[in-house]
Amino acid sequence: MRSACLARRGPSLCAALLGVAFSAAPTGSSHAMDQRLRGAWAASASDCSRLLQKRGGGWSFRPKTNQFEQAYIISANKVMSPGGSCSIAGTSQAKHKSGLRLSCKNSVSYMTMDVRVTLQGDTQMTYGYTGDAVLDVSYVKCAP
Repeated sequence: MRSACLARRGPSLCAALLGVAFSAAPTGSSHAMDQRLRGAWAASASDCSRLLQKRGGGWSFRPKTNQFEQAYIISANKVMSPGGSCSIAGTSQAKHKSGLRLSCKNSVSYMTMDVRVTLQGDTQMTYGYTGDAVLDVSYVKCAP
């Protein structure tokens, strides 16, 4: 459970362990995920080349990438980070915001969580795990 993870490890470590730190949002399974979310995302273009690589037509993390690095690979049914992966169990859409219901796991923990991602065009997204827009974090889409 999300609250159990937070109580045992604190919000920063919990988010890093799961590899996902998006803000909570209500979701359902009746909408398709915004296709612009698919691909690799990192904090900057230089982080894209440092952390991610194209392999066999798809994205993967470079060998020896630290599990706490902030980069994500999003596919039709999964969100992966260097520290864990989440299955996408449901989605919702509201203008430029996508809600995702995620079932996440890594080698030490698991949880189900609802997250919200705000797209800004096709190549930038923001998220915030506190619900406070001042603390939102931006990611750029890695060039193919």
